[in-house]
Amino acid sequence: MKKLSPHLLIVLSIVIFASCGKDNSSNDAVGIVPATPQSLTITADKTRIAADGIEHATFTVKDANNLDVTSSTLFLINGQEIQMNSFATSLPGSYQVKARNGALSSPVINIIAESGATSVFTQKTIAEFFTGTWCGICPGTLIPLDSYTANNPSTIMIGIHGPKGSDDPFQYEYDPQLRSKFNINGVPTVLLNRNGFWDGNTSKLDELARNNAPLGIGIATTINGGKISVKTSIRFGATITAPLKLVVMLVEDNVPYNQANYGHFNLPNPIKGFIHHNILRSTATDIFGDSMPVAQQTKDNVWQKDFVIDAAGYQIARTRIVAFVLYDSAASSSRGVLNAQVVNAGQSENY
Repeated sequence: MKKLSPHLLIVLSIVIFASCGKDNSSNDAVGIVPATPQSLTITADKTRIAADGIEHATFTVKDANNLDVTSSTLFLINGQEIQMNSFATSLPGSYQVKARNGALSSPVINIIAESGATSVFTQKTIAEFFTGTWCGICPGTLIPLDSYTANNPSTIMIGIHGPKGSDDPFQYEYDPQLRSKFNINGVPTVLLNRNGFWDGNTSKLDELARNNAPLGIGIATTINGGKISVKTSIRFGATITAPLKLVVMLVEDNVPYNQANYGHFNLPNPIKGFIHHNILRSTATDIFGDSMPVAQQTKDNVWQKDFVIDAAGYQIARTRIVAFVLYDSAASSSRGVLNAQVVNAGQSENY
């Protein structure tokens, strides 16, 4: 029998030792090592948008392996970071868009924002007035707001009475939830378009009325006994990619009831038989809105939804329907009401 050479044994030992000592951490159970992306590609669903602050360009980013990395990517518009993968502006011009993911950057793409035509829809504003018949300082805000809305129907005032547990006969059931959501710390408070507060300056209301409405709202109503059938129609003047919600309310107008008053406008305390306008009674939707289908939010499209509202217990001849469309703030960084509409029960109002 042949004996192995001592030199050969040394070589074999080195080979075996090197083989056993090799790091196999990269060879997992699947045996695949993900490739490191070497470049980014950015695309936009459109390269021209209306400079209306509504129409968005939405961006998608893929790596060298054609994997979608949009959710982990930072976007820059003209060198400024934005917190989402879409862009809208009210300023016409050319905008440079770039994506950055770690040490990687994409080539620049250009988005053109163009001045659009004036909207065919009338812009209306929602002014939700948090008040109480017991509130002696409220007439200082209530009376000027009543006067303004009487002469400017583009502002729709809604009286939200509370708080819960007070002696106000018009308390709204979900007043506490509204106060919590919008940080209403007391009365009187006027919430404008669910995106800011009124300071008493009517120029702010005038300014909101001059906004370019991206959509119009039509309401058709019929009365059957103590119920009101409501057909809402939303017509889009622009494609809106952000999620939206629809709110439909029942309010009661021209309701007389004594109002506490601490010396405002030289009126007595209380103001007997004070006429309260658009008292919020109930909603056909969630008070914060029902979701609308994003796929229906395209330019020139009309989306409709029907409701039946129980108006039993109220003087139906004094009731009105208020509808407004707003951004879904839980699913979008955009906030506020886009447009609104109001109509007397039993009547109809076009866009």
